[in-house]
Amino acid sequence: NKTLILFSAYKTTTPAKGIQYFIETCHLFNKQYPEMHDKIGIVAVGKEADALSDLFPYPVYSQGYISDVQIMVNVYNACDVFFMPSLQENLPNTIAEAMACGVPCIASKVGGIPQMIHHLENGYLAQPRQAASMVQGLEWFLFQCDKVAVSKAARAFAIAQYSEQNVATKYIEIYNCVCEKGHE
Repeated sequence: NKTLILFSAYKTTTPAKGIQYFIETCHLFNKQYPEMHDKIGIVAVGKEADALSDLFPYPVYSQGYISDVQIMVNVYNACDVFFMPSLQENLPNTIAEAMACGVPCIASKVGGIPQMIHHLENGYLAQPRQAASMVQGLEWFLFQCDKVAVSKAARAFAIAQYSEQNVATKYIEIYNCVCEKGHE
């Protein structure tokens, strides 16, 4: 009966994953929306996830490090939104995985993340290192967006971009292009 926000990292306390901004975001959001206090929970996945329990204004459901793919799929499917306040990223698998499960993402606009999240369509792009911007992302997700439509858009994008069939086809196209140029 809670909105579950997923935060996942190999090591959850790694500063580059932006945990400090996630904590600050939750405290700001809790201060602005005290009526939501009993309606939100944090699911933390990764090493040192237990260390986060006293840092948030919401209950933290620590899952530790999960290596089993099916268990991780179950965790994604149990959560409502994936939160990635990272300070630097390339193309994070966790966003692709969350989206493949139909879980919208709120993430910092860094690295390759803007190639994955189409702002206000399949997720929310927040300004990096700005908890106030991330609070706006939570407000959008909780109070403004059509959650079903955003979830469907996230899943459709992940399947279109990252399915085995699509990726294999792209590699074949690159291979064929290289082979054609070699015969010129």
